[in-house]
Amino acid sequence: MRRLSIGLTALLLTVAASAWGDPGNYPEYAKVEPSDKIAIRFIRVEELVQHVLDRKPLTLVDVRQPRSYADGHIKGAVSIPLGALYRGATVPKEGLVVLY
Repeated sequence: MRRLSIGLTALLLTVAASAWGDPGNYPEYAKVEPSDKIAIRFIRVEELVQHVLDRKPLTLVDVRQPRSYADGHIKGAVSIPLGALYRGATVPKEGLVVLY
């Protein structure tokens, strides 16, 4: 069952990656520069799946609005809306931190 859940999550992320991976889809935030203290990199879904299969520490952060998060989210993800991140919200830092 766990493998099915991981597979479905990976499929969902694969389908949505083209829309979510482009900062231009979020014009209100696309021009905001993150702090120099934050290393940001994009990862492929395959890397995330391997990270989960290897049972490495991981924090999933759902950056959608609270109502969308309440409607449904990946099990174990925390809700920190994208706007809150840019206003300095604290992000849990256990292992790899993935924003989606």
